[in-house]
Amino acid sequence: MHRTDLTTLGQAIECRRLGGYVGLVGVDAGGTIRYASPELQDHYGLAADDLLGRSFLDFVDESDLAQAIESFGGVGERAGHHQSLEIRLRLGTVVDRVGVVAENRLDDPDIGLVLLNLADPAERRLSVQLLDAQAEVVRQIALGGTLDAAIGEILTFVERALPGYRAAAYFAGDTGSGDARSGDAVAAPSLSPAFTQRVATAIRMRPAMPGAMAVIDQEAIIAADLNTPQWNEAALTVGPDIQSVWSVPIRYDRGADCSGCIEVYGSIPGHPHDEHW
Repeated sequence: MHRTDLTTLGQAIECRRLGGYVGLVGVDAGGTIRYASPELQDHYGLAADDLLGRSFLDFVDESDLAQAIESFGGVGERAGHHQSLEIRLRLGTVVDRVGVVAENRLDDPDIGLVLLNLADPAERRLSVQLLDAQAEVVRQIALGGTLDAAIGEILTFVERALPGYRAAAYFAGDTGSGDARSGDAVAAPSLSPAFTQRVATAIRMRPAMPGAMAVIDQEAIIAADLNTPQWNEAALTVGPDIQSVWSVPIRYDRGADCSGCIEVYGSIPGHPHDEHW
């Protein structure tokens, strides 16, 4: 196919990409790949040249091959038909479970292919972990569990979802259950008691600390780089191994004052991205 034709085809196909999906593969009626989104190389290390002209089924793990043949065969038989499934794909050197949405556009004069939207495996795993963590917190609340346990579950998820970051939570006053524990550390999955006690004391005594500002201002405070004069006190408190602190207020009720803060500590400077939030 001429390069200009490929460009036009790519534009038509990319308009069919679903929000939040990594990219698309377009296959003909026989399952041969005729188009691949450039972004697939960033996520899977596979350039278009690695994919074009090969059968999509070549990349499906043997354990899911029968399911893929049945599902995609059904899509190919019906114009405009959609099918969602999860299959293991052998992409690059990794076998990963990937969400795929297949759409039959064989009758579309601008496309003429079956389109396969591929989800980001890492994002899907994170979504599953988030749902699991939310379910565990709800379960603890339903069973009358302690606030410490619920927040501990949240912090464990934060550290699992954000590799390289550590987290702690601190009470700044009334927790909503009549338990005034000003400055106490609630939980810290991977930080020492000496560290959390030092930070808790600083939050209680020094209003220039990010955690104290988050509680007072009732909004997130991002100390993206502790190597700046504004954050001298925070840098001295947390030590040289931590270069950024993100502080988020905790409320037990929408109309109540803040009862504390969650802090996330990074070993490098940086602002939180959307996925961090």
